[in-house]
Order: sequence, then C-alpha cells, then structure tokens
Amino acid sequence: VLGRGRHQIYRRAIPVPPAEHRYLLTATSRPAPHSWHKSTRVTDVWSFRSRSGQRHVPILLPTYVAPTTIANDARAGLTSYRLSFSSGSGRTARISRAHVFLSTNGGRRWYQAETTRLSPHSFRVHYRVPAPHGAARYLSVRAVGRDVHGKRVEETAIRAYGLL
Repeated sequence: VLGRGRHQIYRRAIPVPPAEHRYLLTATSRPAPHSWHKSTRVTDVWSFRSRSGQRHVPILLPTYVAPTTIANDARAGLTSYRLSFSSGSGRTARISRAHVFLSTNGGRRWYQAETTRLSPHSFRVHYRVPAPHGAARYLSVRAVGRDVHGKRVEETAIRAYGLL
C-alpha cells in the first residue's frame, strides 16, 4: 500500500475484520548498492486500531530534516530542527508524545534528545552532535510519536548522517 504511494490503509486494499483490532505495520528499506554508507537501513513501525464501520485508518508520518552538509554530514555541536507529524487524511490528531533518540554505534545504544512542543503536531528537537571518534563515524536517528487516539509511529534510520 505504501509502495504504491498511499498513506492510508484502505479496506478495499487490505481486508480488515469488522470487529475492533490493533494492528502493527512494518516497512523496511535497505538500499542494495555497497557504496551507500548513509541511511542504509530505515524502518517504520506503525501501530493503530481499526473500528467497525471505519472506511480507512490514517497512519502517522514523521517529518524532520536535520541541518547537514550537501553530503549529508552533521557538524559537531548544538543542533536544532523541527519534527512534525501528519497523516495521509490531512486530519492529524494532537500528538500526545514525541521523542527523538540518537545513536553513534549503529543502534546498539540510544540516548534521548530534548524535544519542546511548538504546536499540537510539531516539536523542536535539540541535541549536541558528537564529533567523530573511534568507530563512531555516523549518527542514527529514531523518531517516535503517539497521537491522543493511540496511533503510534516509530521511524529508525541507521547511519542517517555522517559525523564531521
């Protein structure tokens, strides 16, 4: 469904039982070329509930762009950028919780960035980009959001940015 450019789960596309159920949808991309050193693995996990009579269930989509060089490298030091959530339906509910986590070891250990609310569906993310050291040459990012109706998204980008 997402591969065809849709951002909602339609009953006609995916049969959904008439009773209320909780679903988990996972999408993973792994670019094949060995020359790709950044953003080599991105996984999105959506959690949502269907209700009887519902024609479609919109999913939450995170949007964020960290300040980087044209080569997608992040400079060491303080950084800040906007994190927003939307849905394919255009009716995004208030986001009750949002978190951003960072890793310099390919996702084995994560630390939490600071987030401050800007609006019902957007936040400002603040953290210190570390300088490259030892094996730590890349920054991985995980953005998590939950709306007031219980829909949740977790997007993880391993080796999203190079460290300068």
